[in-house]
Amino acid sequence: MSNVTDAEALLPNAVAALLCQEGPLIPRHSYKVNNQHGRREVHVLHCMNSQQAALYASMFDVILYQPEIPPNTGNIIRLCANTGVRLHLVKPLGFTLEDKQLMRAGLDYHEFATITVHETWASCLDQFTDRRIFAVTTKGEERYDLNQYVSGDAFLFGPETRGLPEEVLKRFPEKQRIRLPMLPESRSLNLSNAVAIVVYEALRQSRFDSCR
Repeated sequence: MSNVTDAEALLPNAVAALLCQEGPLIPRHSYKVNNQHGRREVHVLHCMNSQQAALYASMFDVILYQPEIPPNTGNIIRLCANTGVRLHLVKPLGFTLEDKQLMRAGLDYHEFATITVHETWASCLDQFTDRRIFAVTTKGEERYDLNQYVSGDAFLFGPETRGLPEEVLKRFPEKQRIRLPMLPESRSLNLSNAVAIVVYEALRQSRFDSCR
């Protein structure tokens, strides 16, 4: 942890703003700083050209509601970094973002993933007011591969030991409560496996436009 001033912490973004002539600035990665106001997170911005900006706008989003197990989230960070999917984490989390198991599972991909941490479920929803969210749940009636996904859709996953609570699920129509088929006696899939299955189905339907 480094002790720096706000001006020093934000200097890379000031330089990026001066140099970025082709497209918008987006969060690229973040780090923690200590200053006179205490500990806070600084988001380092990345300059995109117009083609990159179009791809960024057409990406999918994954939302992890109160995830509990750090290696699962680490694997999902790596998945998102490699597919361009944006990741949202809704507090409370069962770990810190500096957790060794999370870092080990994500290898060195954390800086290449776009990650947003939301203090509450309500604040997360505010970012998706005009977007479709699909809740992935064992209680869903709609099989995940029978929906038609479009750019900008988001996929919501619950905590490993509890799944999504009823008060969260009830806000979504049945068509947006999707499930992954399993044997009748099975309980659930590993969270990171489930995320990978759904993400790649959405990418397949979009003809992998954001990937090569």
